Amino acid sequence: AAGDGGGGGGGAGEAGLTLASATPESLADVRVLMAMRERTKLDATALARLPALELLLQTGGHAYHLDAAEARRRGVVVALGRGAPGSPQLYSVSELVVALAISVLRR
Repeated sequence: AAGDGGGGGGGAGEAGLTLASATPESLADVRVLMAMRERTKLDATALARLPALELLLQTGGHAYHLDAAEARRRGVVVALGRGAPGSPQLYSVSELVVALAISVLRR
């Protein structure tokens, strides 16, 4: 999904849609969210807009923008893209593969 800023990739299946601009209807069935870096603030308010969310994938190893306690309370699994020793890109590549596979399944 795209960040809160302008431009960027799609979210909820629509090109250019941001979490901040998405309608409740477009977010109602979102089960997986892939956050690119820490651009999108995923606090309790944002997570409440994603009632069906089950898995949150995060590129990079930090999640300062995420309310982890709220995600846990909602039963959302959070997967950070921390790099393996000697190969920090390993997890980023696998996250991208998962995101692309989900995209293919949705079409």
